[in-house]
Amino acid sequence: SSLIRQALATSRGIRAITVDLLEIKGIDELCKEMIRAIVAMEKHGSFLEKTVKLLSGFRPAVAYEAVTNSWSVSVSPATRFDYASIGELMDVVEELGRRGKLVVVFDEFQDILKIREHGRALAILRSKVQHHGGIAYLFAGSIRSGMERIFTDPESPFLKSAVAMEVGPLDEAAFSAFLRRKFALGKRAVTDEALERVFTIAAGNPGDVQQMCRALWDVSAYRERLDVQHVPGALEVIF
Repeated sequence: SSLIRQALATSRGIRAITVDLLEIKGIDELCKEMIRAIVAMEKHGSFLEKTVKLLSGFRPAVAYEAVTNSWSVSVSPATRFDYASIGELMDVVEELGRRGKLVVVFDEFQDILKIREHGRALAILRSKVQHHGGIAYLFAGSIRSGMERIFTDPESPFLKSAVAMEVGPLDEAAFSAFLRRKFALGKRAVTDEALERVFTIAAGNPGDVQQMCRALWDVSAYRERLDVQHVPGALEVIF
């Protein structure tokens, strides 16, 4: 997810709809998340107004929140969603694709399998996606078995419908250089031995590496040189 956000943030002239399917359990939740993602993409008044009109059949209510400097969207309790609603929302996406380069990201896509008739939902999505030639679709997931079930199971509507790209470990040399720059911003230095120890303990997991480095920061002082002797103290902070 972080990689996708970074890629989109550094791409010019591309708009993105990011649909987060984490922990969805039914058609209502899926459709509401799609509506939220569609509205969230448009930040300018005129485009936002046109987008809301495209969604008028679902009766969304859009409000600006000054505290978060963002638009929030809610759907009338009277709105009823069914499997046909997925197709209708994908038609809205197709219309938005005519306004310029568009990327649609389905994050934690494997969670669509939690829907009772997920095969039906996948079939509708697939029937629409295959005709959206001008729109790029990206399906991301953190559960390998679920993603493989969607894209490699002979019974799945999404069989062989996308190119698989596996995200492997970060290059340790590049990651170490990144971490050193972060320490340097706070006037601290970190030795190669200390970073090697961190990578070993964290087994190369990026989140755990960064948590360890944050703990190293917490046990260090301004202009201090961090060595392996600081690692036990960092572990103590974490635990």
